[in-house]
Amino acid sequence: MLNVRVVQPKYFSGENPDVKIAEFLIDEMKKVVPGGLVLLPEYSNAGGLSDKESELAAIGRAKSMLKSASETAKEKGAYVSINVLEERNGEIKNSTYLFDKRGEVAFIYNKQHLPPSEIKLGVVSGNPSGKCECTCEVDGIRFA
Repeated sequence: MLNVRVVQPKYFSGENPDVKIAEFLIDEMKKVVPGGLVLLPEYSNAGGLSDKESELAAIGRAKSMLKSASETAKEKGAYVSINVLEERNGEIKNSTYLFDKRGEVAFIYNKQHLPPSEIKLGVVSGNPSGKCECTCEVDGIRFA
């Protein structure tokens, strides 16, 4: 049986809510049961933000959070799913990564249907193929 841990932080008030939420998520991610699955929320690197400048500034945190997710997956032999607002190949993406038990990227889903706030932010939807790639199979488990 696969042990699933879903993490949803409270919204922190005061200065730097995104930093507090990111730290909380990294700590909670590391509590995944070996061999299990941990699911982190949308905008894990930019939680609690609602203004364009702050959201764009949080993009720089995506790489360190993805690195932590990869390391946790490898150390725990677990699956880690994390969503980040990131810049990749010169485009801003709302991306969900699935890391396998070896800490390797097994799948990346780029959000397809963007709300007006993400369009104004400059987020680019979809995958280069133009297809909605929403599922993958890893170790005989189908993720959607």
